Amino acid sequence: MASRALKPTLIICLAAGIAAGIGLARPDLNPSSSTPAPAVSEAADPAAGNADPYGGGDVPATDTDTGSDTGSGSGSGSGSGEETTGSITISDFDFGGEAVVTPGATVTVTNTDGAPHTVTADEGEFDTGQIPAGESTTFVAPTEPGTYEFFCGVHPSMTGSLVVQG
Repeated sequence: MASRALKPTLIICLAAGIAAGIGLARPDLNPSSSTPAPAVSEAADPAAGNADPYGGGDVPATDTDTGSDTGSGSGSGSGSGEETTGSITISDFDFGGEAVVTPGATVTVTNTDGAPHTVTADEGEFDTGQIPAGESTTFVAPTEPGTYEFFCGVHPSMTGSLVVQG
């Protein structure tokens, strides 16, 4: 008899826990939240001591770009002073294919999703900080050739690779 009384209570607790988890993962969907999400600065300057509004310490310098670069990544140039660029496009919670760039290339990251994302190297070589939905930023690729694994700090199951060739 006591077990029958626990079933509705357990179901109610599970439902409340799931709802709370969704509210924590997506605060923008919780209209009753009285705490606004922190604002994200468009460009951070470590020399000016800009702090990451999400608690990660100083953030690397970034440029905001609303261009519509697409592709999984490419590099150009010979590495002999010629400007090099690459790109990563975040779409459907995926970084796309492997991005290939030359050492020290400027990499443009475009977030086409409706949620914020980061491009954070597993070993700390680069970190874009949060990129708001629909916006772009840049970072400088490492100068040492190799494969650099990265993930999204907001959605850690999202992973990708940056290959530095040169």
